Amino acid sequence: SLLQQSSVDLGAAGYDKVFGWGRVNAAAAVAAALSASAIDTQAPTVAFSAPLPGTIVSGLASVKVAASDNVGVVKVALSVNGVTVATEVAAPWDFVVDTTMFPGGSANFDAMAHDAAGNTRTTRSVVTIANGGSTGGADTTAPVVTISSPSAGSTVSGTVTIGASASDSSGVSMLSVSVDGQLLCSGAPFVSCAWNARKAAPGSHSITAVATDPAGNRGSSGISVTVGSAVRRGSKP
Repeated sequence: SLLQQSSVDLGAAGYDKVFGWGRVNAAAAVAAALSASAIDTQAPTVAFSAPLPGTIVSGLASVKVAASDNVGVVKVALSVNGVTVATEVAAPWDFVVDTTMFPGGSANFDAMAHDAAGNTRTTRSVVTIANGGSTGGADTTAPVVTISSPSAGSTVSGTVTIGASASDSSGVSMLSVSVDGQLLCSGAPFVSCAWNARKAAPGSHSITAVATDPAGNRGSSGISVTVGSAVRRGSKP
C-alpha cells in the first residue's frame, strides 16, 4: 500500500491501464514505512453507486462500487446471494454480472473491501432480478401502452400527429407505432410521429402501438381512424 501511495504518477491522473499507479519511488516508500508507528485497525469504507437498493436488473448488469481506506484498498470482492462472482485488485471497482445465472426475484449484491492489514468491510444492495424465463418472482407484467392522439374513431386528414406512451415497473425498452401494419416510428417511453394521411386511401385505418420491457414482455394498444375523402380544389363540395 505504501509503494502504491508513494509512487510517481505517470500518464493519466490516478490509476490507468498503461502505467498502473505510476513509477515506484523507493525512498519515499521507505520513509513512509519508517514513519508508520501504529497498527492499522481501521476498516475500509465501501458503498454501491450502482445498482442502488430497489433497482430492477436483468441480463448483463453493470455494478459500480466506491471503496476507500486510510492506508489503501487492496481488493474488492463482489458476491450475489453468497456466491463470489468477481474480484478486482485495483480501482475502479467496476464489475459486470450475468444475472441470468441467478433466479429471478430479490437478490443480495454484497461488496467486500479489503485493506493491506486484513481489515474488511461489506456493504449490501438488495435488488430485483427480472429476466424472461427465470423463476421466483420474475417479471411477467406487460407494459401499459396508451395512444394519446388522434382520438379513436376520429376523422383525420393532412398530416396527422400520432402520440403514444408506455409505462412499466422495470422500464420500457422500445415503443413502436405502426399504421396498417407498417412501422411509422419508434422510441421509448414516449413517441410523437407524423403520418401523411394525404397518401392514404379514404376509409378506415388502424394505428397500433407496441411496447416491450427488459424482460421481453409486450404490451400493445390500437385504435381506428377514418381518412376523409379528398375534395379537389375548384370543384363543388
